[in-house]
Amino acid sequence: LVKLQIIIVEGIKSVMKIYGFGYHNVVSAETSDINYNQVVILLQLHVKEVVVAFDKDIKLDKIKKNVEQLKKFTNVYAVIDSKGLLGEKESPCDRGKEVWEQLYESRIRI
Repeated sequence: LVKLQIIIVEGIKSVMKIYGFGYHNVVSAETSDINYNQVVILLQLHVKEVVVAFDKDIKLDKIKKNVEQLKKFTNVYAVIDSKGLLGEKESPCDRGKEVWEQLYESRIRI
């Protein structure tokens, strides 16, 4: 049984960078909000794990509120820069593959 995981980032630039790092399960919300229609699509795809990797300026409280409905149906994680590796408005992938992998591996369940 394959466990389907999806990584959600804010913009298409981040999708392309992370895809280039070898992660082919990345999509863009095209905003810092996950809307109702996107939640429905994720559930229809039977996604078992959602990893939210928004830019550093999006605080954890906003992400938690954003995925409140989704958490009822699947496991949700957040990529958070707790070690200060990124600039204030940077995406988790902006500093290259090594920093991305550090942040991705230390994701937290929310």
